[in-house]
Amino acid sequence: GAKAGIYEGLRDAVTDTDLRLTCRTSRTSNAYAVDIAFYNNGWYRELTASRSDASVCFEEGNGAGDTQPVPARRNILTGTYYSLNDQYSNGYLEAEDSCGDTGDFSIDIDNRGMDRDDVTDWGEDDNVRLCSYDRSSSSSDTGNWNWQVWVR
Repeated sequence: GAKAGIYEGLRDAVTDTDLRLTCRTSRTSNAYAVDIAFYNNGWYRELTASRSDASVCFEEGNGAGDTQPVPARRNILTGTYYSLNDQYSNGYLEAEDSCGDTGDFSIDIDNRGMDRDDVTDWGEDDNVRLCSYDRSSSSSDTGNWNWQVWVR
């Protein structure tokens, strides 16, 4: 079922991890619409700083809070790989407008995060839930969708 936040039980045991983000637009499908991975970064610790979205700062502020060097990353569905410090096409990843922003948490593989025009869009942008090109303006539209966060 739905959880109030990302499981933080490993937070004190890890530093840099690989983070994989997947989503499906149908719970009955075995196929992921988005399957992207970011390697050897501190994002797990950053994302689990609090179960309150408003208390977590993640890749915010028009590049002011972006991670440098840019993590190596892969679109697992296509095999496209971006090496360590391969800048995003927009110059930075923006997952949320500001630290207190509860309507944004959007990531994609290379196009900026908060843009809603990338096949790897994952999360939420301005309260619109994202999974690939599929969009929803209300939570009822996404009742059959699911998102996963994998850490190793």
